[in-house]
Order: sequence, then C-alpha cells, then structure tokens
Amino acid sequence: MGRRKFLASQVAEALQQSHGLQTLAAEALKCSRATIRNYIKDHTIVAEAYDEGREVVLDVAESKLINAIYADKEWAIKFYLSTVGKSRGYTQKQEIEHSGEVKSGVLVVPAATTSEEWTDLATKAQTAQVENGDSASPGE
Repeated sequence: MGRRKFLASQVAEALQQSHGLQTLAAEALKCSRATIRNYIKDHTIVAEAYDEGREVVLDVAESKLINAIYADKEWAIKFYLSTVGKSRGYTQKQEIEHSGEVKSGVLVVPAATTSEEWTDLATKAQTAQVENGDSASPGE
C-alpha cells in the first residue's frame, strides 16, 4: 500500500460533514469517490464516520415521516404501515390460495387500493371469462 494523501481523520471529518455522502466528501477533499471508498474499507474510524453520517440522515428522515403521520398525511400512514407494519399484516401484496384447475391465462391486475376497485376488476374478469366461453365459477 502506497503513502496516503490524507489522514484517516481528515476523510472521517469530510464524511461527517457530508452526512456520509461519498461524492460530497470526495469533492471537499478534491479526490475521487474511489479514494473515499478505499479509506472506508481500510480504516475503522472512516467506516464509523460513514455509517454514523448515514444513520443520522436516516433518523432525520424517519422523524419527518413520523411528523407527517401525526399530521394525518395519508401517504405517510400507508407507507409506514406497508413497511414497518408488515409484521402486523399491513401489506399491499395479497396472497390468494387456489385449488383446482386453471382454465385460462393469467390476469394482470394493476395496483388497486380500494375495495370498489377490486370489486370492479373482479366483475370485469368474470365478464371476460363468460365472453371467452369459460363459465366456471371461482373455486369450481
């Protein structure tokens, strides 16, 4: 390993100032991102500064999300429940069990968020089955 241009503490400080953003740290030191990555890989103090910078920004973002939830922002509530609340069953994925023969192709359904949209899509799918000569009801 050749002589390094920067002290590890200098790179760590640049990463702290840039909140863990390697490009900004590299610009501040007038070096490449690869140099920053190498210091992160080779020096514990730099790796810790990188991780800490990222964690601080993540904490700030999470606090903004929590504020949006308390401000009754529907998008924030949905996002939080679909990510953090997954373990409690809040998810946008729907698992469907099926037994029996599949008589037609796969129906691609766009993401629908309301029960009315799901009902409308189910009605359209059943109509398409009848029009295609497949009059079997679901589960038969």
